[in-house]
Amino acid sequence: MASEPKRNILLPVDDSEGCERACQWAVEHMYRGDTDEFHILHIIPSQQPEVISGLGGISGMDAIVTAKPDAGADQQHVEEATSFISHRLLPYLTEKGVHFKVELCRYLTDNDSIGDVVCKRAEALDAVAVVLQSHNKSAITEFFMGSVANYTANHCRRPVLLMH
Repeated sequence: MASEPKRNILLPVDDSEGCERACQWAVEHMYRGDTDEFHILHIIPSQQPEVISGLGGISGMDAIVTAKPDAGADQQHVEEATSFISHRLLPYLTEKGVHFKVELCRYLTDNDSIGDVVCKRAEALDAVAVVLQSHNKSAITEFFMGSVANYTANHCRRPVLLMH
């Protein structure tokens, strides 16, 4: 008997507590066990877009490095992202038995471009949903700076769940 294809759920994250809550909510309300896989996406600020590592598993973290990050600030961002994901998200996912993959990718850092990466990744994964945290910026800040959540909600062709 053929196994059911995996449902992919995309969780774009930064290093905020809100991302932890969004992850926990998605596990509690969306995860269906072995037929699902969570894709944690963290975008590192950079002038040179590329995937720099993928992490995944159910009982640990395996790193696959496809390109070396730049020195200095870029390396610091990679270390901070890896630390946040390793210490705050993966223990919970592992405890719950969630199948997951983590992608760190370097990309331009304005809100529209980050939102565009999220939308493209959701399409590439054929994600059943994108679950992300809205950071509740003021109306003035949102007008001038934009929002990854706003961009994603308005441009993604996959269902988007915004956690407030």
